[in-house]
Amino acid sequence: MELLKKRILQDGVAMGNHVLKVDSFLNHQIDVELFNEIGREFQRRFAGQTITKILTVEASGIAVACIAAQYFQHVPVVFAKKAKSKNKDNKDKKVDKKGKKEKVKEKGKLARKARETTSELKKVTWPTFKDVVKRTGVVLAVVVIFAVILFGIDSLFGFLFGLLTGNGQ
Repeated sequence: MELLKKRILQDGVAMGNHVLKVDSFLNHQIDVELFNEIGREFQRRFAGQTITKILTVEASGIAVACIAAQYFQHVPVVFAKKAKSKNKDNKDKKVDKKGKKEKVKEKGKLARKARETTSELKKVTWPTFKDVVKRTGVVLAVVVIFAVILFGIDSLFGFLFGLLTGNGQ
């Protein structure tokens, strides 16, 4: 990859200690000869391996990936976006005549939400009627037991308080 090294030395810009800016020949003005050389280098490095697609995670990698795909029997190129596009059409906004974005209510938003909710509810494993009755019985039994215990404690404290104050029986 002597051509790439030469191009980096010629047009690359060091920005601090950790960033090398190469967008002048990767993004803004694509050097097809350089990209072909990079594609051939990828083919050389991955020779003998089955390549079914090429993945890039940066927009600047799309052009390189497309050229490289030609060297791997035109496999598909996949662009994995790191974030939601800011310039993609947004269903909740429209642009007025002055170019300003304004909120717009999406038609059928409530209906869509209802369909999504119904779909999620269908995925829930619901208990049988017998299970509901059984579990309700357990809850009621626990409530009755605790009510009796609290009544007993309250009665005991009431009796002891009566003895202390002289109002006891």
